[in-house]
Amino acid sequence: MARSIETIKEEIIKAIMNEEVLVNVLKLDTSIPFKKQTSRSNLIGFMAYAVAVAIFTLEKLFDQFKTDVDSIVSELKPHSLRWYNEKIKAFQKGYTLPYGNDTYEIIDESDDVQIIKFSSVDEVSGKLLMKVAKTDDSLNPIPLSSEELDTFKIYMSNIKDAGVPLNIKSLPGDCLRLSLDIYYDPLVLNDSGGRLDGQDDAPIQKTVRNFIKNLPFNGVFIVAHLVDALQATEGVKIPKIISCETKYDNVPYSLVNAFCKPDAGYLKLIDEESEKENLEINWIPYV
Repeated sequence: MARSIETIKEEIIKAIMNEEVLVNVLKLDTSIPFKKQTSRSNLIGFMAYAVAVAIFTLEKLFDQFKTDVDSIVSELKPHSLRWYNEKIKAFQKGYTLPYGNDTYEIIDESDDVQIIKFSSVDEVSGKLLMKVAKTDDSLNPIPLSSEELDTFKIYMSNIKDAGVPLNIKSLPGDCLRLSLDIYYDPLVLNDSGGRLDGQDDAPIQKTVRNFIKNLPFNGVFIVAHLVDALQATEGVKIPKIISCETKYDNVPYSLVNAFCKPDAGYLKLIDEESEKENLEINWIPYV
């Protein structure tokens, strides 16, 4: 890490004061601190400052060079899960790969070309499990179309290491069903959860939606963390989870005791069959 200009300057001055020849030539008094003998306008102080600036600039360049090299090596390192994840995000819809190459000739970073915005790679039972998703107009994760998924699978088969089996998924989000008791402050919220000052008609519902939306892709949903987020919402006195259930594909809903990891990599509150929000809230005034 680059030293500060003042630190470098002080080291230069200290080196000068320790050299008997320089002390004699410059007529310095080693019994008196250098700052009391000269100032930045003095030739010695000015030269020390100028050299310190040059050294500082060089050290900053070395720091940046090291950062760039580390980043390039990390991103290009083959056979790692991170390498595969970088290649997933680099997929370009409608573009062909040059024969024997894993990089497109033309890089197009537009959203309608580099469509995969969420991805994860894990090694499971000797295979690389890849979960991928694109986004809707609200930037929520949604599955790739069957055509897009087929094209992506061909892309990955062309760039993967020989002998590495892949299991690629792009699925609708796991359905989350919640039932809550919210003990609210009647001085802040009304009996339907809206703010009395009229600023927000559904602050608690927004807290739940934002919590789910901001979960890391393929991350773990932790019930206690949702309770913490509800507790931090103004007007909420006591949040209580009555029931928390999830389901994926055609599997029935199952109870979430403490945490779960979505099969699709992400959760959604909208039930696929009813197309309604799976959020039931009982409003109880806290008096």
